Amino acid sequence: MILSEINIYPIKSLSGISLNNAVVEKRGLQFDRRWMLIDEKQNFLTQRNFPKMATVSVEILENGLRVSLNNDELVIPLEPNTNETESVKIWSSRCRAQVYEDNINEWFSDALKTNCRLVLMPAETKRKVSYFYAVHKDDVVSFADAYPFLLIGENSLTDLN
Repeated sequence: MILSEINIYPIKSLSGISLNNAVVEKRGLQFDRRWMLIDEKQNFLTQRNFPKMATVSVEILENGLRVSLNNDELVIPLEPNTNETESVKIWSSRCRAQVYEDNINEWFSDALKTNCRLVLMPAETKRKVSYFYAVHKDDVVSFADAYPFLLIGENSLTDLN
């Protein structure tokens, strides 16, 4: 088998980034789905409900993320400048996440036309992989739907598209 592409999605459900190489961490690839947008009930936002999320591009900088939509862009520090945390929900699981400052949340709310907040999964948060699929009982995952890694064959991807 030949690995033909590596893609990560730093902010869950926003556009992805194609990489030449990646660092493998316990939760998955470095920077993959470590950030997520939540609604007023602390539930994750998804392209299924907000298709415009797919049009927000993300770029990894040395000390942050640059997000852009049309000609509007924002640089986000890798970690929030607040200590505020929330219990957030991804599908049927809950975990603690650190909330970003108001100006960042306002940018996303304006861009997506819905009230939302950006959160980060801090290192101390442990979101376990479902016991149905975990190789080890202590396997953890980021804000990805269920698994630290998703692999798909090119023929299967072509069929899906």
